[in-house]
Amino acid sequence: MVILDRPAQDNNTLCAPVQRILSSTYNHGNQLGMTLTELLVTITVITALALLTMPAWSKFTRTHACRGAIPIVMGTLEQTRLASTSGQKEVWVVFRHSGNGGKDAMRIITRSGDGFAPVGTWISLPAGVSFQKGTGGLMDEQPPANIMAQAIKGGVAQSGSTYGALMFQRTGRIGIPKQDGNTLSLSLCSSAPKDTETILLSRGTGRATLK
Repeated sequence: MVILDRPAQDNNTLCAPVQRILSSTYNHGNQLGMTLTELLVTITVITALALLTMPAWSKFTRTHACRGAIPIVMGTLEQTRLASTSGQKEVWVVFRHSGNGGKDAMRIITRSGDGFAPVGTWISLPAGVSFQKGTGGLMDEQPPANIMAQAIKGGVAQSGSTYGALMFQRTGRIGIPKQDGNTLSLSLCSSAPKDTETILLSRGTGRATLK
C-alpha cells in the first residue's frame, strides 16, 4: 500500500478527496489512488453541489425565456404601428393564449379594401412564455367577430384558448381598447408566476415601452 504524505489540514476538509483526484499523478510507476470512502464522499459533494445549483439555473432559464420574448412582442407591435401609418389604414394585432399546451402567439390583421386580411402567419412566443389574462389589459380585450375570423383564417379557434386584441388607427394612435376600456398593457409571464414582464403602450403615439 502506498501512503500519501499530505498536509494535515487537508485531512479534515470536505473537498480533500476532490483535490486528491485533481492532483493524482504517477510516481515511480505506482498510481496514487483513492479509498472507497473518499470516492463516496467525492460523489456526495458533487451531487450536493448539483442539487444546490439546479433551482438557480432553472430560475435563470425561465427569466431568460421571458426576456427573450420581449423583443418579439415589441417588434410586432412596432411593425403594426408602422403599417398603420405608412398605409394610412386600420391595423390590428390579435393575441392568442393557448389553452392546450401549445405556444402563445400573435397575428397582424390589416384592412384590405372593404374588409380585412391577415398579414403572414402566427408569430409564436418562446416555449414556456405566455400572455397573462385577467389583468384588465390587452388580453382582456375581445377581438371583434370579423377580426377573429381573419385571425383564424385557414383553421379554427383552438379549444381552450383565449384571445385579446389591439387596434392601431391610421395615425398610429391606439383606437381599441377605447379610452375608458381596458388598459394598454400586455403582461408576459414564464412558468414561474413571479417571472413577469409588462409592456405598456402610449395611446397618443402607439409606441411600446417596457414597464
